[in-house]
Amino acid sequence: MIESEKYIIVHACSIDNYHIKYKCIFCNKIHKHGSGGDFSNRYEIRTSHCKINHKNEVKIIIDNNTQRFNK
Repeated sequence: MIESEKYIIVHACSIDNYHIKYKCIFCNKIHKHGSGGDFSNRYEIRTSHCKINHKNEVKIIIDNNTQRFNK
């Protein structure tokens, strides 16, 4: 996870038909956001779900290292 001025940059650990998941370095929990069933490599900008650091948006990177699960 990298902090920029506007975004917290994270790499997704997994993606499935419903969710993109990443581990948060602030609270150490897995946060999830909707995937829309899109398994392609890309990035998504989302509002943080973290209760500790919720002021920055999250830029979630989905790349070749992201595990794919077709549910």
